[in-house]
Amino acid sequence: MRAASVKHAEYEILKGILTSDFADLNIDHFALIGGVGDTVATKRFKSATENLYTILDNMMEKRLKHLPDSHPDKDRTPEERREARKEEIA
Repeated sequence: MRAASVKHAEYEILKGILTSDFADLNIDHFALIGGVGDTVATKRFKSATENLYTILDNMMEKRLKHLPDSHPDKDRTPEERREARKEEIA
């Protein structure tokens, strides 16, 4: 679908980020979690990913009103949109 506006393009980019495979990101997970058995660092890393997911999800929600009426996400509830993203990841 052709981007109808800059906000529409931003929405699609955010959607792409949220539906990408986390393992494909260029992040040294092992270094960030401090190695095997470092439960505190592992908890921080998990919390950071959840926080960023929420931030990006909120950014997407703010751009919904700028989507064209024909966009499939326009009429979905936030829960339906999140579920659709989970299905795209799987």
